[in-house]
Amino acid sequence: MRISGFRIRNYKSFSDTGEVALAPGMNIVTGQNNAGKTALLQALELRNSYKEHLSELTLPAKNQAHYQRESSTDFKITVNGKDLGIFTDHLQSLQVPIPPDPRGGHHPLGIPYDGNYSSESSIRKIWDWLHSQAEITFSFVRKVQPNDLVKIEPVTIPSHNLFSVDGRPGVPPNYFLRNVSPQGDISFIFQHGSGTDLGSTLVDQFLARIYRFSAERFGLGEYTFGANSVLLPDARNLAEVLNSLQPNADYFKEYVDLVRFVLPQVKWISVEPRPSNTLQIKVWTVGKETLRDDLAMPLAECGTGLGQVLAILYVAFTSNTARVLLIDEPQSFLHPGAARNLIEALKKFPHHQYVITSHSASVISAADAGEILILRNSGSDSSISVTDTNDNELLKKFLEEIGTRLGDVFGMEQVIWVEGPTEAAIFPSILKRLKKLRPGTVVVSIRNTGDLESKDAERIFGIYNNLTSKASILPQTMTFLLDSELRTPAQQKEIETMSGGRAFFLPRRNIECYLLHAEAVTAVCNAIEGFSCDGNMLDVTRVEESMITLAKQGKYWPSSKTPNSPNLDSPLIDGARLLSDLFSELSETRVRYRKTVHSVALYDWLSKHKGASVDEIDAFLNAHTS
Repeated sequence: MRISGFRIRNYKSFSDTGEVALAPGMNIVTGQNNAGKTALLQALELRNSYKEHLSELTLPAKNQAHYQRESSTDFKITVNGKDLGIFTDHLQSLQVPIPPDPRGGHHPLGIPYDGNYSSESSIRKIWDWLHSQAEITFSFVRKVQPNDLVKIEPVTIPSHNLFSVDGRPGVPPNYFLRNVSPQGDISFIFQHGSGTDLGSTLVDQFLARIYRFSAERFGLGEYTFGANSVLLPDARNLAEVLNSLQPNADYFKEYVDLVRFVLPQVKWISVEPRPSNTLQIKVWTVGKETLRDDLAMPLAECGTGLGQVLAILYVAFTSNTARVLLIDEPQSFLHPGAARNLIEALKKFPHHQYVITSHSASVISAADAGEILILRNSGSDSSISVTDTNDNELLKKFLEEIGTRLGDVFGMEQVIWVEGPTEAAIFPSILKRLKKLRPGTVVVSIRNTGDLESKDAERIFGIYNNLTSKASILPQTMTFLLDSELRTPAQQKEIETMSGGRAFFLPRRNIECYLLHAEAVTAVCNAIEGFSCDGNMLDVTRVEESMITLAKQGKYWPSSKTPNSPNLDSPLIDGARLLSDLFSELSETRVRYRKTVHSVALYDWLSKHKGASVDEIDAFLNAHTS
């Protein structure tokens, strides 16, 4: 069983989601804070109370009188035909709508047919035909009125919509009655006229198999003694079901081992009787073999995350038939490693459906979900877009190609890709100076810079453009700020075109070209402990002379050809290489030039004392970032 689709209307941040599909197995829901992730799971739990959608769209003026419309969730439940008996075999009496009586003609389902519905064998063949279906999807709408009156109705009759029951005008649909005698004998009886839809009979069973887990759940540590082995949807009888599992020693140990996989600090779980016919869950941080039950702590005194893990894994582990597990922000009640391990544990039980909200890159990566739902809130309404598995594979390939990780960029509004760690270290300082460093902006180094050439660049930008043309967890606002290096104008133009106008090139060969300033170098070197062997401060004149002398060497220039009048302000000089050699010479090899440290220090000094010298790089970033 799974939820195969839904549509939420007039509930909390959702005006109308439109029809949204869910995949079997893992589904991830992601989005910024307040995008509606929790509200989505509350609606999918199908137990929510009334909470209408309010926004300027529905309430344009303050204190304006408005008509309270019902909230509704259209939902589709899909089951395997062969599993239909799980929901029906225990029912002593069951009504099922059937197609119009063909009265000896061709049966609309194309199945062998004997006479008409007066023949029990004909009715039985319809029942068998339903069980032969690979999948049966029941469609319902759950309506919640402002007074919290709830009604669940089939969208069509029959709710599975596998065939029509419409007969002659004004004639009600036909049904058959499936009866089970006390002796277990099954009979089928034709009924004309009124009856109950099959899906409507089963819908309560469907809903009982949907669980929602959130960080707010409390009171899981104790419960009244009983023999129930099925966890209630709110998990309040966790102690009861674990006590039912505990006598099966091997099975219970397998369950505890699963818990330990997620939370290694837990060594054992036990359930003990308490006064007033209650049970209490105890958590052991020492091995069971120690027999130190006196050191075990009540679950109520442990963190919220442990109770959630026990409940989630109990459902996944003990339920042989499919359940739907809605898990809200697992990283909010588990540390990153445990949250990732929880996802890995759940993947051992692929027959269940999981809908997990998260903004954690590690959770999303671990889930390897068939669907990723991306929620965005425009300020008045939440919307949902869906990526499919192929797009997720494209995302992985893109990140692998440029040598970065999902965790570097996930959850950001704007990503600025740069060609090296120096730019990744300096550009945030520049953006901060320009008052353009927003919380949702991140500067990320492209580790495989050699790939941004010719056919490699075409492949990488092709993947990127394919991703951003669809719904993706990759930020939509992205810019590539690259070194000019020795790329020709034609090569730069080619990369700009392949990037869709998102790639821009520094006016100079590399960012270190802007840092070749003798006063700045002197100040930064003198601030480094042990830079000079005699402890004397460097002199600006000496530093400047060393820089000019080095600049006369061909290795710092294109094709190793020194210009007639080498100029430290030239856009063609290899500033990074010159600074590296300069630090080595001035310190007599004691201090190595560290780009991510010393380049930042040089820029910071220049921005404070010689602002005009960095105006060009500041203007470049200002023009190409939002």
